[in-house]
Amino acid sequence: MSNKISILVFGIQDQAVGGGSCGAGSCQAPSTMGQLYSGLVDYLQQTDVKDWIELSFVDIFQNGNQSFAIVEDYLDRGFNLPIVSINNQKFFHSGLYNQLIYETVKELLNEK
Repeated sequence: MSNKISILVFGIQDQAVGGGSCGAGSCQAPSTMGQLYSGLVDYLQQTDVKDWIELSFVDIFQNGNQSFAIVEDYLDRGFNLPIVSINNQKFFHSGLYNQLIYETVKELLNEK
């Protein structure tokens, strides 16, 4: 059994999150869940918790019915993808909030 904090991000790799943004005469397409996950990985690799975490992106449609079943109850209750599970204890939804995920990992490490 690993002593690392497990961070699972459930989503759909190429699906956009949000509606994008416009300003100064140009518009930017919304980020995909895969792009947000890559940003999360980059962010956490710059922190003091990088050696204490295991990150995985689980595409709920590419990884079979079992992956979908894990988050199906949350989706049925109106939660939006991406859904983040940290050590199967803490759950976040509707986006990847780098700082909040980092702070949650820090809290869990302090409990060890």
